[in-house]
Amino acid sequence: MTARKNSMPVKGESICTYMPCDGITMKLYVKALRAYRESLQRNAPAETRQKELCDGMIACCENNGDRVKCCYAEELNDFMLNVLRQCANSDKMNEEEKLLIRKKIAGHRFSGECTRRVSTVAKVFENGERLSEQDISKLRRCGFEVNKSGKHLKIIYGSKHFICSQSPSCWRGGKNLNAAIRRFLDVEYCYMNNPV
Repeated sequence: MTARKNSMPVKGESICTYMPCDGITMKLYVKALRAYRESLQRNAPAETRQKELCDGMIACCENNGDRVKCCYAEELNDFMLNVLRQCANSDKMNEEEKLLIRKKIAGHRFSGECTRRVSTVAKVFENGERLSEQDISKLRRCGFEVNKSGKHLKIIYGSKHFICSQSPSCWRGGKNLNAAIRRFLDVEYCYMNNPV
């Protein structure tokens, strides 16, 4: 499976695009997603991309064929691999399910796109909130929409809006914004340190 070069938002994807499913596999995905969503409810910040994807994918699996709006090509693949990887040793899965999960994990790989986006955001905000035109263009290449509004920039990713001051204020502003964007965007972050 090769990563697509598209960095603009994808209209809609189905999990079956990346991981072909039969009825048994689909039930396993739903069970893993529900267990993971429960863990997100306990451990994750209020708003994360993972919660949106989890809810969208559960609905997709249950409605057979609905699409989940993605922010980059293979986002569902990366997210589902992360969920399966974390559920592989969960007490909520029986041995047969764990074996099937390990087989699914072995047959797929992360696209690397999430890691690239997270590191780009970190580099852009490493010197504070004041962004150059070059920084803005880097964000746009990663799929962010950046709009100037007076002394602020509105940074939009998927359904989430972030506000960035353009005045030379607190040096922590960039680090805080980087952390907020990363928490929202990182579909590979692990919230199941303690299995589900």
